[in-house]
Amino acid sequence: MSVISKLKHKAKKYQQEQFPLWKFQLSDESAKWKKLKNKYYGERCFILGNGPSLKQQDLTVLKDEITFVSNWFPLHENYEQINPNYYCICAHEIFGGWNKNVKFDSKLYQLLQKKAQNTIKVFPFFFKEAIEKQQLFDKNEVFYLFYEPPVQEVHQAGQMNLDITSQRMHMGHTVINIFCLPIAYYLGFKEIYLLGCDCDYGMQKSEDSRSYFYDSAQHTSEAPDFEWLRKSWEANGPMIQAYVIAKKEFESKGRKIYNATAGGKLEVFPRVKLEDII
Repeated sequence: MSVISKLKHKAKKYQQEQFPLWKFQLSDESAKWKKLKNKYYGERCFILGNGPSLKQQDLTVLKDEITFVSNWFPLHENYEQINPNYYCICAHEIFGGWNKNVKFDSKLYQLLQKKAQNTIKVFPFFFKEAIEKQQLFDKNEVFYLFYEPPVQEVHQAGQMNLDITSQRMHMGHTVINIFCLPIAYYLGFKEIYLLGCDCDYGMQKSEDSRSYFYDSAQHTSEAPDFEWLRKSWEANGPMIQAYVIAKKEFESKGRKIYNATAGGKLEVFPRVKLEDII
């Protein structure tokens, strides 16, 4: 390849990767987040995963707390009592893949419409145009973050993107790392408590069912394959490394993350019991 060809290729790649980010930075979506910066400065929040450990905990005690949930959490029987503040999805599978022809999972959509009308929703900016065109969440308050390919791994970058208004979100192998923790940081929370973050799908082979607080048969959207999960969620895999980086970055700014999950394999953060907090 000639020098000129290389320069043209580099320029084209630069346009593909940078111009969408600029579009987000200059958009109303970035401005909406800026109005919320440090809204909860010094307060605490709870981030809930979807692990099977949630079956062992009474989550109704969180009804007066600031809570983040994600993905299929609307299946929880106490969703409406908890009344979560923020609901996050970054998994492209729920939107029908990385394409502009959004096919939002119909079952999950109905659940959200039934239970989560009052919950602020956070989706990838990539899907904003199609979501609005299809009028999927017109009666909901929706925010967007810039998350789309090509993404950089948190552990490869050596840092978690905590400036959610001007940078591409890094890949942390779970929505907790990709969206929830960065949002909690930006909103100013000083203490973050994780629940249902078991870091264990309970799978030994590809045909095994994934373990959630609900029956995996209720999960109708596509999910990452077994090999991807095995590599991502192993003892020192990229997800755990992302959590380690999150701990370091939060603590360097005087913030603390605690693990209030009942059991599980996440040992990066100090363990606490939910009943001792509330």
